[in-house]
Amino acid sequence: MDLMPDLFDLALANQAALEARYDGLCSQKSEAELEQLARFAGRVEQDSRVSLNMRQTPLLSFLTLGQHHNIYEWARTRVPHSTGTLEEILRGRLGPYFEARMAFDHWFVDGESFRYGALNIGGAGAARYGDFCAVVCERFFEGRRESAYLGSDSLATYLLPGFTIDEARLREDVAPHCSRHLLAAVKLHSQVCTTPEAGWPRLLCSDTDFVEAVFAGPLTPTDLESVRMLEADYELYAEFAFEDLRYGLSICDRMLTEGFVLVLQLLEARGIPLEVV
Repeated sequence: MDLMPDLFDLALANQAALEARYDGLCSQKSEAELEQLARFAGRVEQDSRVSLNMRQTPLLSFLTLGQHHNIYEWARTRVPHSTGTLEEILRGRLGPYFEARMAFDHWFVDGESFRYGALNIGGAGAARYGDFCAVVCERFFEGRRESAYLGSDSLATYLLPGFTIDEARLREDVAPHCSRHLLAAVKLHSQVCTTPEAGWPRLLCSDTDFVEAVFAGPLTPTDLESVRMLEADYELYAEFAFEDLRYGLSICDRMLTEGFVLVLQLLEARGIPLEVV
């Protein structure tokens, strides 16, 4: 491709095609299946939020400094204090994903501005990326052109051997914010029709699969609706943090528990609810 495409333009251009795909699926469903699928799509449209899973240190940085850093922004803050180049810092942080991340992001206009999350209708998100699930307010996306959704993990789904982009599949799967529910319904229609409604949050977003959200623009703690974490993780952190005199914790574990207390304090100071799920 001669010109670098704009991911957000591709998303808007695919809106009509997604609507047609959804309508085509609906025409093949039984009345009961159609009702189930329509309820799922409606719930995603009404209740879904974009969530970003973070480990403790990035969350502390976000809450303390007041600004989210994507991988490029983070690396640039390290350059003045490091003997490594920007590329070396990125390579060290991304490890085996470096080539794939560079290939995907740099295929698009302004790809270094991308922030990544997942579409979420409940639960602690894709927890393999971090114990803390930061949930972005819906108002953040109102009128925002720079948001798009992909059917699955970008690096696992839209890269071919040799780190080339599977352009045809990407163009078929990408959706604008207003059509995110259609993308989710088209992707999951078979499972939705056989899964009780209580299982829909995990069907939409889990450690193994999710609808990926890609967006650009500054993200601050005031844009968060809540932070979620699993009950088991919360109880373990809380036990160590508030009753740790009974335990012979290592220095690393003590640092984690002190960090957890600081997370709680910062969330309270900023008026961001912690939801234990």
